[in-house]
Amino acid sequence: MTRQRSGYGLIFYAMIIAVLLGGSLSAFANDELSVTGIVKKVDAGTRTVIIDVKSSACSGERRFTIDNPATLADSEGTSITFFIDSNECKKDVVYKMILPGGTKR
Repeated sequence: MTRQRSGYGLIFYAMIIAVLLGGSLSAFANDELSVTGIVKKVDAGTRTVIIDVKSSACSGERRFTIDNPATLADSEGTSITFFIDSNECKKDVVYKMILPGGTKR
């Protein structure tokens, strides 16, 4: 009988630890929104790029920031897919572009 009770106690403590670890790990999760559109203009001076976004969650002409504008220097008129560091896309907010490999542009 005591052996069976100790088994239940072990399961109980294992569940408590799993809940605590699971909750703390989810606090570090980043939601990113995938965005696809056509590059309209790259401004190296302000490190911004204007993209005509075709994705339904963020459609329309939007402005994004990039750390290295030279990476998009010759991409005007081409389609690009990237991520923004948010799970939503608000109209007047300027988001930072994140490449699919994890590098911020």
